[in-house]
Amino acid sequence: MKNLLLIAFFIFTFSIVKAQGPPAMAEPTNSNKLLIDELMEVSSYKVLFESSCISQIDNISKKNKWTNDKLEKTKAKLNFQDFKNFTVYNAFSSLTTEELKHFIAAYKSLKKRKVETKFFLFNPIISNNISNYLTNFIIDK
Repeated sequence: MKNLLLIAFFIFTFSIVKAQGPPAMAEPTNSNKLLIDELMEVSSYKVLFESSCISQIDNISKKNKWTNDKLEKTKAKLNFQDFKNFTVYNAFSSLTTEELKHFIAAYKSLKKRKVETKFFLFNPIISNNISNYLTNFIIDK
């Protein structure tokens, strides 16, 4: 009887755990979302994202000997807004308001000093998702 109860307990527990699915994507608070948007603006994130993607697309194009038409059509598929909504908010959702303000201030300081080098702020989530974005949504295989 004890074994039967133990087996029933494990089956019940396993079915509940399996039915839950993956956790929800992390989302920043509304106020932090505004700060993330500001960070994207002051850091020229869209320009750096597109530049990085175009560079990778150019390399893939050369390797696979694409026509100019295919190359231009592929580049035209880039959509920073989609990437930002899916990846950037998730990647920066763990930052506090103070940390976001610190990054914004740092980028503004660099702009005041007219630093020519652009810094692309990313973490493993963004790095992996740029690669996945290019592979799964942009480049036709």
